[in-house]
Amino acid sequence: MSDVIYCGQGKTIDGKYGQFNSLTLDISILEKYAFTGKDGKKKVVINASERKAPDQYGNNLKATVSQFKPSPPPVTNAQQNPDREDLPF
Repeated sequence: MSDVIYCGQGKTIDGKYGQFNSLTLDISILEKYAFTGKDGKKKVVINASERKAPDQYGNNLKATVSQFKPSPPPVTNAQQNPDREDLPF
């Protein structure tokens, strides 16, 4: 596994309708790891996890860029051999 890429921090906040996580993210880091999704939009996958202890500002969450790389679909025999005999023409 490669190095962790930290891209922000956050807090768990008690709101009117329960707890939620508020994150502050560094866009300059996120732009480097953006990819184009199937819908044509730029995306970044973020992991938010709890810190061992809150920092001096009360941030109890850390945000990191997910480094998951989906494997490409397998190449079938038909894709590997375009000169096959089973073509209808």
